[in-house]
Amino acid sequence: MIRNLRLTSYGNCRVQHLFAHRRVTTPSATKIICFRMADLQPNNVINGYRILSVIGSGKFGKCYTVQNERRAGATMVMKVLRNIPAEEQAYQRELEVLRSLPQTYKFATFIAEFPIDANYKCIVMTYCGISLHKLRLRNDNGRFSLENTLRIGYQLFDLVHSFHSFGWLHRDIHSGNVTLTTDQFHRPKLGIIDYGLCVPRNGPPSTDVLSMWNKSLYANLGLPFSETDDYVTIVFLLMRCLNLQPLDRGDKPFDRPLFRAAQKAQFHHSPKTFLSREYQWIGKLYTLVESQRYTGIDINAVKTYIRSVNRNFDPSSDITHAVRNGLVIID
Repeated sequence: MIRNLRLTSYGNCRVQHLFAHRRVTTPSATKIICFRMADLQPNNVINGYRILSVIGSGKFGKCYTVQNERRAGATMVMKVLRNIPAEEQAYQRELEVLRSLPQTYKFATFIAEFPIDANYKCIVMTYCGISLHKLRLRNDNGRFSLENTLRIGYQLFDLVHSFHSFGWLHRDIHSGNVTLTTDQFHRPKLGIIDYGLCVPRNGPPSTDVLSMWNKSLYANLGLPFSETDDYVTIVFLLMRCLNLQPLDRGDKPFDRPLFRAAQKAQFHHSPKTFLSREYQWIGKLYTLVESQRYTGIDINAVKTYIRSVNRNFDPSSDITHAVRNGLVIID
């Protein structure tokens, strides 16, 4: 356990990675006796890992891009979490999944874990790029083009299918947990992160009520979670790629799980009534995925349908992007 934590500041060090986050320099070394998450700033070093930037935060922790001081080079992610008993199961599950996945651009994998003090602990994992959520918000219209949305869908069904093949259901697929990274040939590819809600694919049925706008009707009702439920969330993610919100997202005071489930039931029964003519293809994709709930997903059938939405281009082609003012932009 680290009782006296020293955070050390270093000078400028450029991150040579297309999808790495920018960072800034900070004042000189600071000795921390009682650790607070707010004490972690860019260029501080904790347990040999130098902070580059904050990339996300939640109720119980924050994520940072880091580099290993002893083996400089690759950008990694350090997740700093509060040591809360109620979150221990999710913490241990994330560790289990990180350790089980192969080392590839598609998934985050385990590097290290260590305590900071009695109240905080860290997981270090491989870096999988920038979230689609952040990339979408970089566009003035808050959306991606139809072509790139179809490319994302085409890749994502394969990616989730691959994730399932390693024995896990994700249960938390959304634009914040899908990332843009590069493969070994420097081509833009998708990754999937954040494994705290995962459950074994062939384990005991998971009947948690996942009352969220981007979850399936079945997940909102607390029925046993299946592979199909992960695929359904892809359909809702594609809606977000186009900045569509046909269903209430739960921001209104009157929203309650029963209200959301009722709205989901209406969408499930007739998705076309929630979508304009331009986006009827999304409703048909939803129906296609749900129709395979009890037979098993036919990924090729889904990809064939995605190809049919716009026959003027190939959705298996690379996601198009540009770099403007040092930031990656997906059109």
